[in-house]
Amino acid sequence: REKELLELLLGWAKKAASRPDSKARHLLHWLNTYLKPNGIWSDERVVIFTEYRATLNWLQELLASQGFTGDNRLMTLFGGMDDERRETIKAAFQARPEISPVRILLATDAASEGIDLQNPCHRILHMEIPWNPNRLEQRNGRVDRFGQPEDEVVIRTMVMDDTLDAAILQLLVKKARQIRSDYGFAPPYFGDENN
Repeated sequence: REKELLELLLGWAKKAASRPDSKARHLLHWLNTYLKPNGIWSDERVVIFTEYRATLNWLQELLASQGFTGDNRLMTLFGGMDDERRETIKAAFQARPEISPVRILLATDAASEGIDLQNPCHRILHMEIPWNPNRLEQRNGRVDRFGQPEDEVVIRTMVMDDTLDAAILQLLVKKARQIRSDYGFAPPYFGDENN
């Protein structure tokens, strides 16, 4: 009986793993609005940061099931990649839209340092947030930097109520307020404060 229950639970878990949660549904809506309006790919690009490699893998599978990975539209960047592969991904994302089909760079914090992405991209989404606001600023700095051709850099932090991310966000906001109080300013860690 226990083996039957375990197989039932495993089947349920496999089905549940392929369904988007509320945060992922919001991401899919956002991607359809800005990158693939009316089912047609735009020239817009986005960097989606995750905290964990497991989340990156899950999102990659989810986005594949929703038609966001075909024709090399999505690439991933994570720690442990060899330098040649990393440079290939960076070059594909940085190339002009008419040259490279890549529109989504799904990355862990391995992409948060040493990569300038301001020319091809002005949008960042944080699917998970780190405990340290400086790491958020490192991520944001990939596109929010000198030479950014767009007037507006769009940064979104995907946080749902009553989650660990919401608790982390509250602590980070408190830290940012303290930084602002101590130094008179704080970088826009969290994106548009109205959203």
